[in-house]
Amino acid sequence: MTSPFDRIRPAATTARQVSDLAAAFGLTIAPGHPADAAVTCVASDNRVARPGDLFVAVPGARSHGAQFAADAVARGASAILTDARGAELIDSDNTVPVLVAAEDPAASSARSPPGCWATPPRT
Repeated sequence: MTSPFDRIRPAATTARQVSDLAAAFGLTIAPGHPADAAVTCVASDNRVARPGDLFVAVPGARSHGAQFAADAVARGASAILTDARGAELIDSDNTVPVLVAAEDPAASSARSPPGCWATPPRT
């Protein structure tokens, strides 16, 4: 069964640098991981992560999304957004930037500044 989240991806996106997102949202980039990468979309389900995605790893009812970060990266995620606990769970040999939110990472990703992800079509 396909996740409904996979069906709501924007048709067009604009790549954003992780460092720019960190500055815009007041996030920190976890030490020991790469400092920058380009992201084009957001995925909150590791099973639908695609190349260029920012994987949002949040605590769930039974597990923490950070436990699935390696799978999201294997599927192409360019960076991970999580909380302090999630940052501790991510493998030290992770190859993508890890953004750490002081507050709920889902709330941070929902507060996108205007024009953060998609460029409006020209008419």
